[in-house]
Amino acid sequence: MKTISREEYIGSLDTNTLWISECPFCTLKHKHTENIIWEWKYWFIRVCLSPYTWNKQHLLAIPNTHRILPSELSNEELLDMRNVHQFVEKYFWDQTYFSCLRDTMGNRSVEHLHHHFIAWKLQWKYLRSMLMNQGFPITEKL
Repeated sequence: MKTISREEYIGSLDTNTLWISECPFCTLKHKHTENIIWEWKYWFIRVCLSPYTWNKQHLLAIPNTHRILPSELSNEELLDMRNVHQFVEKYFWDQTYFSCLRDTMGNRSVEHLHHHFIAWKLQWKYLRSMLMNQGFPITEKL
């Protein structure tokens, strides 16, 4: 599996990623099945090709149907999220991991809902830097 920087990944995206037919997650599911490590009825989990921490244990949970916001998920998709979390708990087993679901419309590299799971104890300084690099206006001093 090749790991690329976030800048390379974002630079490689088509400018039309907001359209469902051009969504990289919708097309990746069919093209790069070797990176999919778990699949269920409404979700699949894959290894992130552009991890925040350069840690190979950065997973993405992605709904099979193109969704942008969590409010668009059906009741069945929401219930199936429990299976996602159960798999992730077993996958990371005794490791500390951080998870986040970015449900804002701005500053996302992909407009397809996805949940990050990262094996690592995320420290505030790193989280602050990561969010600022993605355009979030953080002005509070540490």
